[in-house]
Parts: sequence; C-alpha cells; structure tokens
Amino acid sequence: MCGDKSKVVNYSDMYETSIDYNTYSQQVTGFDGEGQLTSAMNYVISEDMPILYTLEGHEEAAMSENMKETIQKANIEIQNLNLLTEEAVPEDAECLFVFAPAKDLTEDEANKIIEYLEQGGWLCFEIGYDQGEALKEMMTEAGYGQVKIIKDLAGRDRVAIGQKNNNWNAL
Repeated sequence: MCGDKSKVVNYSDMYETSIDYNTYSQQVTGFDGEGQLTSAMNYVISEDMPILYTLEGHEEAAMSENMKETIQKANIEIQNLNLLTEEAVPEDAECLFVFAPAKDLTEDEANKIIEYLEQGGWLCFEIGYDQGEALKEMMTEAGYGQVKIIKDLAGRDRVAIGQKNNNWNAL
C-alpha cells in the first residue's frame, strides 16, 4: 500500500498451474511469487500506468484471460475504445490493440488510427500463426520502426507490434 493505491497478491496467483485433462487434476508447474510481488510493488509506487486501448465494434475476438493477466501484471491498464463513437484515439493511449476483428474498419476509423500513428502511437494486433514474416516485411516497408512479432506459448506467431517512428523504448 502506498498512499491511495494498494494491490493484493493472492496466494493462488503466485503459482503457475496447468490442468491435466486426462485426470482433470490441476498441477503446479511453476512459482511466480517474485514476479507477482514485484508487479504489485511497481503498481503502488507508479504515478501513471500506461493504457492499452483495445479496439471494439468489429466483432473482435475476446482477449484470453491469460493474455489479460500478463498485460495487467506488467501494470498496463486495459480499456476499450470504439472509434465509431469517439472523435480520436485518446491522447493517453500508450498503444492501440486490434484483436482479430471480424468486420472491416470504416474509412473514418482508419483515418483516426493513422492520425494516432503519425503522432508516434503504437499499433499492436493479433495475427494468424503463419502471417508473422510477411506482416513484418509489410510493416517495415510501410515505415514502421522496431516491428516485432511475438510468439504464443506454443511458439507460433501471435501478435505484431510496431510504431510509425522509432521510439521503441517507450513501450
């Protein structure tokens, strides 16, 4: 606890577990007490938490609980953003995450995202397992700096991230 901010670390959050679907039993696979406590301490002493906005309004896939927990453990706040109803990407956006939309964005929405990116904003989106290298090449050719493809737990390409100008250390 620090001032008005506090964070409780549950005992169960300190252990990483997996489920054996053959026996329907849960097994401890790792200990993350240090990571959880460090995250909690950083949260209570940090004045400003970065905000990751997730685009909504296009029947996007739901973000998995595991992904949400990983992002929140890094002390990044997650908020939803609908550019059909908002004038622009908020100024406090550290990153805009487009999570597998099923419908196309409107031209107006695309222009709002382009404006955000032209001001140095970050773009992050979920990709198909076989799209990483082609997408990285396409983003690099389009002027994105520090394009990175992040793999999922199974080792497959899952997320692409990049910024229109080279300010990689900000995220």
